[in-house]
Amino acid sequence: MLRKKYALAYAMATKFPPLSQTFQYQKMEERWEDTFDNAQRQIAHGRVENAIALLNEYATIAHKRPIIKLVLKHNKDFIVFLQAIESDNFKTIDKLAQSNPLFTLIPSYKNVKNSMQQLIQSISKDIQKCNLESAVKKLSSLQNIDSIAETVSLQKNECKAVKKLQDAYKINDFITCFEVIDVNRFLNSTELGILLQSHWTKLISQCEIFALKGNVKEIKEKLGELIGLKTRRDKIGDLFRLAFHTRIKALIHKKTYKSAESIIYSYLDIFGSDREVLSIMQTYEAKSKTKLAITQKTRVPRDAWIHADAIMGM
Repeated sequence: MLRKKYALAYAMATKFPPLSQTFQYQKMEERWEDTFDNAQRQIAHGRVENAIALLNEYATIAHKRPIIKLVLKHNKDFIVFLQAIESDNFKTIDKLAQSNPLFTLIPSYKNVKNSMQQLIQSISKDIQKCNLESAVKKLSSLQNIDSIAETVSLQKNECKAVKKLQDAYKINDFITCFEVIDVNRFLNSTELGILLQSHWTKLISQCEIFALKGNVKEIKEKLGELIGLKTRRDKIGDLFRLAFHTRIKALIHKKTYKSAESIIYSYLDIFGSDREVLSIMQTYEAKSKTKLAITQKTRVPRDAWIHADAIMGM
């Protein structure tokens, strides 16, 4: 009677998929998983007749018939598979599941897959906290598993990047720190990356205040060695451009046109023309009644602002 009841219930769920989301269906699946796990234990202990009796009520359910047949055959691979599940041998489980897709229908296989995903998530958290010892130890249990090989490879590379960042930080090599972060964007969400980015943001905020005052010397002193940080050259260049713009405007306002003209030419040598400096040049020509002689065709290297304080007489 119970066999017919289950067969009808599963047949209806197959015909009407939304039924598989009901509480009643979930309870049936829980009972099936418990029964199946019990049958596995009976097989493992050589009590095949007990396993047959347990699974008999599900024998008429079409989509469960193949896995029941696999269990009752209890071939060598199946026994190895069960042993691998008990010992969390992910490599063997994955290898056997790929060689025989029926193994993936075993209820306990779903738990194994969940365990692997939870371990991967745990490794990601370790990497975020820069806890490399824990991350590397956990990764060792996930080696050579084809289904997650790409993810594991990515996490191993992330560990290498974190190690490189930590090593640079220990010796106060901040240029390398930020270069590593800029090449490996995920480091922005790690604890050490967040700390370094917070320092950078504070540094740039202070430099922006100096730039608004046209104070190139203070920008250079505040940036220190980071003035040569190639991966953030554009941002550093923006600070110096702003400082130049502010300085030139101040000189024009003071009617110190000769100095303003000299710095305009220096600006063009370093940065070339842009909308802001073209506007400033128009203002200069209008107020000084002097036409600028723009003949410079070449530009010095992009990091020429390193010597900008000398150019601006500051």
